[in-house]
Amino acid sequence: MPMQKKGSKEECISYNYKEMIAAGHPKDQAQAAALNFCGKQWGGISKKKNKNEDLKYDILFELIDLKIIDEKLQEEKKWMQKAVKEKNVGKTTAECKRMGYDGVTSECLQKLKKRGGKWAQRANFAINAKKVSKKNQDDELANQ
Repeated sequence: MPMQKKGSKEECISYNYKEMIAAGHPKDQAQAAALNFCGKQWGGISKKKNKNEDLKYDILFELIDLKIIDEKLQEEKKWMQKAVKEKNVGKTTAECKRMGYDGVTSECLQKLKKRGGKWAQRANFAINAKKVSKKNQDDELANQ
């Protein structure tokens, strides 16, 4: 994977480090390669042991790691949206409205379950999705 110079030294390090981690390189190797490449691009990184500089890069890599973890968590939260086929998006809502409800309600879902077939599957999915969504909201409130 070719390294790329992007913006400031910190942006270069961040970009190349994330790319190497995504490509499956070990964390230490990714750090060293990003520091080496980006240091050369901006006149090198001091050979002297500078504790402030070391701490700065340690913090930079920790922030990058946290951002990578946060991005993965955000992707995992979208699993439910990916579970619904694009052609089926909005069908349950439309059917509930056709039946005279303002939208997807518990009563509507119960009637759809009684129909059986695909409507029962969609109703069960909606019920379970609502439970998961409620649990995620409760977890987020507890973490604040």
